[in-house]
Amino acid sequence: MISGRLRSLIRTDRRRSLLNYPAIVSESSCSLPESLQDQFHIRVVPHSVNINGQEYVEGINISDADLRKLLHANTGKVTTSAVNPRLLAETFESILRQDRSVIFVGLPPRFSCTLQNAQIARQMCSRPEQIFIYDGKCIGINLGKLAMAASQLADSGRTPDFIFSQLDLLRQRMVSALWSSDMSAIVNNGRANELLKRFASVISIHPVLTLTPDGAPQLIRLTRTLAQGIDALIDFIKARGMAPGEVLCIGHFESPAAAAQLAAKAREQLGTEQIVILEGGNLLYLHLGAGSLSVSI
Repeated sequence: MISGRLRSLIRTDRRRSLLNYPAIVSESSCSLPESLQDQFHIRVVPHSVNINGQEYVEGINISDADLRKLLHANTGKVTTSAVNPRLLAETFESILRQDRSVIFVGLPPRFSCTLQNAQIARQMCSRPEQIFIYDGKCIGINLGKLAMAASQLADSGRTPDFIFSQLDLLRQRMVSALWSSDMSAIVNNGRANELLKRFASVISIHPVLTLTPDGAPQLIRLTRTLAQGIDALIDFIKARGMAPGEVLCIGHFESPAAAAQLAAKAREQLGTEQIVILEGGNLLYLHLGAGSLSVSI
């Protein structure tokens, strides 16, 4: 999942204690499954979700599965809040007590005030100079890929400044696109611009969105069917191109069959072999709706 060029920068000295390395922290929008969180030693701090006036914090007062059930059943407005500064501070401080520094990889300010809250949390901690905050300028699994790359670089003994410089290079090469199967999810959660809102009442319209380099959402196509959505995502991948060793990540939201169709078409039309399919996290699920797909390189 990490490029060959980045791997060449990572030379792990197994004689050094893991406690000497910075610990990596991200937020639940990074869409990393627990298996990858554990493999890369990444701590993921959850956002808050408000459903019908009740606040839920995934993993604290509700499980991942139960939150997904509530989101699936809900038809009203759902709001999210950035990660709480106190929760971030508690996470940071628990790492500092292990004599480790902290690198936090978070959502861009355009989508969340989590980075601002991380700065507040930093000042609440005993050693703020040991906490380093990075603006991922991306969402979903691409944010997760940055966190994984940071973990591998930290594990090799790299400094935060060097890690940030390599994350900048990695981020410049990353792209992503989203196909939403549910316009109402985007509109209800305030992620639609005026153009998209105009089509919100047309049930058969499904937008394909990408992110600009500064993290702004951009409409690239409107589709009417899943097949058209898959074609649009294939065209997006084709236009960008894939270098040897790069991995295509396909995300889905309760739509494994659609993700499999997309993967098969990528192999057939583009010759793509390195494909990873992941179930999207709850935070993106509530904005995109069930049945949605994403691709990232």
